[in-house]
Amino acid sequence: MKKICSLFLTFILIFQCAVTTFSVGEPVLALSEATGKRGADITVEVHLKNPKDIKALQFKILFDTQVLSLKADGIEKAKLSGFLFETADSDGEIRAALASQSGFSEVGKTKILTLSFTIRSNAPLGVSALTVSEGKAYLSETEPSELQISNGSVFVKSSGDGTITVRPEEKPDKEWKTFEDIQNHWAKNEIEFLANRGIVDGVSENFYMPDIHIKRGDFIKLLMELEEKKDPAEEPFSDVVKSAYYYEHIMAAKKLGIAKGTGDNCFMPEAEITREDAMTLLYRTAEVTAKPFGKTADLSAFHDTNEISNYAEEAVTALVAEGIVQGDDTKAIRPKASITRAEAARILYLYLLYSNSETV
Repeated sequence: MKKICSLFLTFILIFQCAVTTFSVGEPVLALSEATGKRGADITVEVHLKNPKDIKALQFKILFDTQVLSLKADGIEKAKLSGFLFETADSDGEIRAALASQSGFSEVGKTKILTLSFTIRSNAPLGVSALTVSEGKAYLSETEPSELQISNGSVFVKSSGDGTITVRPEEKPDKEWKTFEDIQNHWAKNEIEFLANRGIVDGVSENFYMPDIHIKRGDFIKLLMELEEKKDPAEEPFSDVVKSAYYYEHIMAAKKLGIAKGTGDNCFMPEAEITREDAMTLLYRTAEVTAKPFGKTADLSAFHDTNEISNYAEEAVTALVAEGIVQGDDTKAIRPKASITRAEAARILYLYLLYSNSETV
């Protein structure tokens, strides 16, 4: 890196040209789109608009190492009329600099780098994967036109069949939804992914409150939003009022046989939902709407399996087998404990991965 910086500085001193710092706007640097599945190799091209207007350029590309792994020979430089330097490190930073004493001869959109990555097999969805960091351009004195860089945000997204797309968005369709109180939370990626799909909401515009417990009615609402089900049952639960925001969701779950109630035609929607009840409802959802669970697991590694209710045993065993439920640090399932909003987001996110696993 010192060599690159010194060479680049040499060109700057020679040129004595105008300097501008990039800002968001019409892009000078653009990243190509790439699509692949977990474990697959992808390539992303870096294009430069009108190199002939540039005497020198420096920029950084940051990639999320939880999502992408740069291949050993993963950087291919284009042959330009000037010079191109690049270097990368294991922390997910690629630095590049271009310089030409006489200026570049290339006109129009020009590929300058090809980056080859492997999508990690456990790559989280809905997170920023690549970012073009702001840099500096050294312009020709005779052509000091505005030179601006795109914000370069690239997101990992999942379509209905689980295919992952790495796509640059110069101007995202909408602002990426997040919450102030999850920035350092272990479930940040899962919560953001579900929030940007309209599946979970915050308790307010800016706060999610990930560690408070979730109610039975709210958990059913999440499941039915996930499956886009709102076809109500003919006979409602006696304790679910029609004006409640989760009424249609609970009635749809009842019609599908997912919500069977707590007895006496009651559902207790305002009560906190236990972990084993959440697992049971999720298990039934998979049985009737998606891909039924087929595996079973040995629960002997957990010390509190004797606390699991008989009706929940099949669900707990299946979800553990698929890795959707993993227990806590003390090797406990905690079936009778109330589930938190963060824990609910986590199992719903992993359920989505499971339901798309044939194509991921």
